[in-house]
Amino acid sequence: MVNKSPLPIYSATIVKPALDSIEYSLKGSLNIPKPFKVHMDPITLSLFDPENKTAGIVPYAKVGLYYPDGADLQGNASVDITAQRAAILDKEVFHKFLEKAVYSETFELAAYGETTAYLGKLKAKLKVDKRVELNGNDIITCIIEHC
Repeated sequence: MVNKSPLPIYSATIVKPALDSIEYSLKGSLNIPKPFKVHMDPITLSLFDPENKTAGIVPYAKVGLYYPDGADLQGNASVDITAQRAAILDKEVFHKFLEKAVYSETFELAAYGETTAYLGKLKAKLKVDKRVELNGNDIITCIIEHC
């Protein structure tokens, strides 16, 4: 149910880049069909370049996903990552991601993570594998202002 749901991203920013870390924020929503209520454990998302053709996912950063209304999701639930500091895990992959974000009209933000979801007493492993196309111009102002 959650894996198949669209994940609209309303805003994504990368600010205060440093040699070894970034500050990252993301706002979106997840629509859980009525009348269901899903409880999700915390999740760490690996941010990666989907065009990187190396074996497996090579994350350039990992960020925690937290829920402003608690971990119980129902209806149109907010998904927020707010002003988190994330270590840059692979500088080469991150640099390629930034080039696309700054110099392309659009770019793709890709995230992968695993957690456990609960629907009442039912428990299921959940894989979040999302790719979202964003406007490249939305991020360039933030990067220039904070360099």
